Amino acid sequence: ICNGQPTPRGGCSQEYTTDAIYYKGGGSRNQGGGTCISPDVCADCQDGFYNNGALCTICPQIANCNHRRCSNPADNYCEWCQYEIVDKQYWRAYTRHKDGHMKECRKTCSWRFDSTRCYPGNCTDEVAQSCVCTDGFGGNHCDTITEETSVLYAEIKLHTSTNEILTTPNDPNDPGSEPTKWTNNKNFGEAEIEIRAKYVASGYSTTGTPPPQPDPTGVAHYITDFNHGIIYGLITVDYIRGNPDANNTFLQFSCPGNEDSPINVNYDCSRTRHNNSQVILPTFHHSDQ
Repeated sequence: ICNGQPTPRGGCSQEYTTDAIYYKGGGSRNQGGGTCISPDVCADCQDGFYNNGALCTICPQIANCNHRRCSNPADNYCEWCQYEIVDKQYWRAYTRHKDGHMKECRKTCSWRFDSTRCYPGNCTDEVAQSCVCTDGFGGNHCDTITEETSVLYAEIKLHTSTNEILTTPNDPNDPGSEPTKWTNNKNFGEAEIEIRAKYVASGYSTTGTPPPQPDPTGVAHYITDFNHGIIYGLITVDYIRGNPDANNTFLQFSCPGNEDSPINVNYDCSRTRHNNSQVILPTFHHSDQ
């Protein structure tokens, strides 16, 4: 008799209503089974339970562990963590291999929303706390751009009907802050605007540390595809009337882009005579800008 009952009537076995052992091959168990071999002495407890006198007791809980194993509470360890599809990096959302004794399941960089994808970035020790975002990116998942687009060329040309031209800046290859340029000519009717830019995060430069390569098959990494660059451009022309009571004119022109094919270099956002897309300006008056 064990725990007041013989083996056929549940001696040794205790039901757990708030805990269970989940096996990697499928199935689960919340009773320890076992055989009563002498008064209040159990043996042959099920996997995940240990001989504890008159009962087969479930192994102590380990956070985020599906399958614990032990012969007593002191040698308890985790055999299978939650969301451990395959026991290797990029295939497990928790790992049991970081404390040397498999007594804890530590959260890894993974595909799960409650962790960090850490991409573009590197998990130097696999666990989420070791995530280092690639230079140019930040945030919990390393999906926030932290660097500005580089404008390589910027120029606007104002044209009159007699082909008089006013150009700014003086050097379009140095498109930094420019002083205001003034003119007495109020016969400008068209504008050509050209902007060229690139966006390559510094982590992807020749001196940077890029992340691991995506794997389209999903075998070598849970990230299957990644690209970054410019996906949209916008030209704004703000025509300000010198008379404060007059209405200003605000013009915007979008430039093509594609989220599926971002452009790293040689992005061109232009409205020019060459492609017959020049900007038609309102009639100028003195003191207009």
